Amino acid sequence: MYPDIRSQLLDTSTDEELISVIYNTTLKDEAHREILRGLVIELHNLSQFDVVGAYSHLENPTPSGEDFFLLRHVFEEIILELNSSASEMMQCIMHLTKQASNDLSSGALLPHFVNWLVGDESRLNEAFELLVSEDSQFGSLMPQVIEAGSRTNPDKYINYCINLLEDDDIELCRKAIFSIGRISFREVSKHTKVCASAVSAAVERDDDRLRATALKTLFHICRSDTSIVKDTIEVIKFLLEAPEEYTLHAAAELFAWELTEIPEALLVTLLEKLQKTPILNAGTWEFIDQGIRKLVKTEQQEKALSFLEELAMDVPDLDIFKTFKSTYHSLLEDRKLVNKVVTRWLLRGRASLKNFAAKMILQASSVSPIGADVDEFDPDSPIHVVFLARKAIGYFFLNEGNSATNFILSLMNSTSSKDALNTLS
Repeated sequence: MYPDIRSQLLDTSTDEELISVIYNTTLKDEAHREILRGLVIELHNLSQFDVVGAYSHLENPTPSGEDFFLLRHVFEEIILELNSSASEMMQCIMHLTKQASNDLSSGALLPHFVNWLVGDESRLNEAFELLVSEDSQFGSLMPQVIEAGSRTNPDKYINYCINLLEDDDIELCRKAIFSIGRISFREVSKHTKVCASAVSAAVERDDDRLRATALKTLFHICRSDTSIVKDTIEVIKFLLEAPEEYTLHAAAELFAWELTEIPEALLVTLLEKLQKTPILNAGTWEFIDQGIRKLVKTEQQEKALSFLEELAMDVPDLDIFKTFKSTYHSLLEDRKLVNKVVTRWLLRGRASLKNFAAKMILQASSVSPIGADVDEFDPDSPIHVVFLARKAIGYFFLNEGNSATNFILSLMNSTSSKDALNTLS
């Protein structure tokens, strides 16, 4: 059974035929796939065919309808054992990354390429020479070459990046900053201060994309060295003084993915600046939503709720419910939090927040009754109690009458004010 795979591979005479055999065999069971991987590595390294060259011409979508990403996954599994010149492999990696386009997994092959470079010093040296050559066509792979090089010879590769930070070419400078952000400073901790200082100096350039890249790189560096956190945060705050589109987006990404690592002083600044995000920047708002969703589940819950409340006041045209769908569903998972939010926003929220609360009531009441949270108002104040009851009737009664009734009953059970009870009876 399995010898057929070898003969099929050897019978191929074009890149298309080789790709077809790889794909059709991959569709079979794991035993076939394991044999396939070993044979492709063996026969490629014996120069029976050029699998790197074949993949360098693989298109997405493929002319014959094969699954591009399944084929690319096969390459990911075998790349570490493939013999190839650095130039040919770099051409292949750039091509496959470009063909993946805007897919979320477009960069999935890059970590494997880094490990391929680390596995052979001659490959790494060749890749670096190609990178630094005049009119190099491999600039997009600078971060991966620097990451690989920093594992074996950090002084050489880090100094190269630092020198580029003074280059007149803004794009080259930005790539160097991004490349520094790929270095594992926990393994080369002695370089954190000089890298942070060099990147901090580079942000004096008034370029939005460069500053966005610097923001993420500086945060990455300071996580590895607590001694530079204070100074680095001050630089990040400087970047956020008047943030433009890319810098705001970088700040939102930081907020969404690194929330637990963000120091208190920086978190306050991030929340303040993210409120200035233009309404039309949908991608940035998605990251902000993810961050608020996480923040509302922490001990800093108050910051999340205050952010939404201030946002509703400062940006009345923003649809809070539509923008913060992830946060909405997260709130629904905690009944105590639902009661808190509904009570709070009925009492003092803007119309958009009251509508948000009304939608929560509609969804949450199907599980269990919603009640008032006495920590959010004075239960002995007839003004508070009656005001909340009227708001509940106004926002809930038409669409969710039972919820309005349950909410009012909880108000009556929480108060000792005879005036309030008489009014609601």
